[in-house]
Amino acid sequence: MSTTVQPGVGAPEEKPAYVLRQSKPGSGAGSATWPVRIFMAILCLLWMIPVIGLLISSFRTRDAQLSSGWWTAITRSTAKWTAFPSP
Repeated sequence: MSTTVQPGVGAPEEKPAYVLRQSKPGSGAGSATWPVRIFMAILCLLWMIPVIGLLISSFRTRDAQLSSGWWTAITRSTAKWTAFPSP
């Protein structure tokens, strides 16, 4: 007679525990070097330029959007904003 083993029956095999060690202090997850941090800050600032442009353009009239760029709304003092109409 042969012995059969049913799946799910019995104790699971023990595996040796592995200890994760860092190569040097402060080099674990969540730490980055200064050049990486500076690069990421510049990348975030560059990413925000079009987002700010879209926000500014959303308050401008359609004619103002078609006639000039969103940066002129910042530099010109006579910008026409739809959210704040003049009386």
